Amino acid sequence: MATLTSVSSFGNIKGPDVPDFGAFKVSSELFGWKNKRTGEVIQHRSTDVSTITFVKTNSSRNSLKSGIINILDLYQLRIELNESKNYKVLRFDGFTEKNVHDLNNHFTEHYKLSCEKDEVAGSGWHWGTYEFENATFRLRINNSSGIDIDTKSIAQATIPSKTDLAIELKTNSTVFNSDDLVEIRFCVPGKTDPEDAEIQLEDLKQTFLMKSGLDEMKSEKIALLMDVPLIVPRGRYEIEFTKRSIKLHGKSYDYTLLYSNVIRMFLLPKPNSPHVNFILATQSHALTCPCEGNFGEQLAVIGYDFEHV
Repeated sequence: MATLTSVSSFGNIKGPDVPDFGAFKVSSELFGWKNKRTGEVIQHRSTDVSTITFVKTNSSRNSLKSGIINILDLYQLRIELNESKNYKVLRFDGFTEKNVHDLNNHFTEHYKLSCEKDEVAGSGWHWGTYEFENATFRLRINNSSGIDIDTKSIAQATIPSKTDLAIELKTNSTVFNSDDLVEIRFCVPGKTDPEDAEIQLEDLKQTFLMKSGLDEMKSEKIALLMDVPLIVPRGRYEIEFTKRSIKLHGKSYDYTLLYSNVIRMFLLPKPNSPHVNFILATQSHALTCPCEGNFGEQLAVIGYDFEHV
């Protein structure tokens, strides 16, 4: 049986939750990935691992000098950590079939874990069955992997219509010039009894909220200001204060600002005017709006009459 050396490295591997590539390293006790662009390192112990799955993602064609086309199957290494790490899922992309064979032997021998195999659904179907596995929502299409959603990455879950469930996802504000998936809508077809369909949708929504921890945050509301005019972002908003953040609910968009991202606050009177501006200066693009992807605001500006300050 072929085994890897004490420390083995695999280059040109895409890291979890970022568009960057780097080196994946594995030893008898540790595994990790180093971002080639930023130098950031992700590292965990073998004892942190709960399950390991190799997911066939796509095939890559390489043309050789002899004119022969070599087709390579590429795989994603999906590592789910255990309860001590909140069942976090790490996904590394770009492994060849030979890499998978060597890693499978390594994990079996040193981590004492049996690796599973899966593949991405390619039938073209857009319906399937779902389940919640620890902290992950999984949609299976024709017995293959369709969609995996880490529930901790969910920003909001709503029911916009009688058959639809909308899931808003958090965006990575530290990564720019990248495409982010910000919303997914699931349709639960209507049943004979419309009330049954609504109950099923509501149950699914509440499960998402519970798994993501959003149901706990709802009870943390401290204060609520109605119909407050904002200059940035422009419009009238309902401002909700919680223990961890300020939420701006507008007619078209909602924004969230964590207190930990506030750098400074200012009260600036407008010259020759009875108005004063209250300014919240934040870290870069910290005032996030899920519907707008990465394009957050760096300032929140609220206008008041001086006598109301």
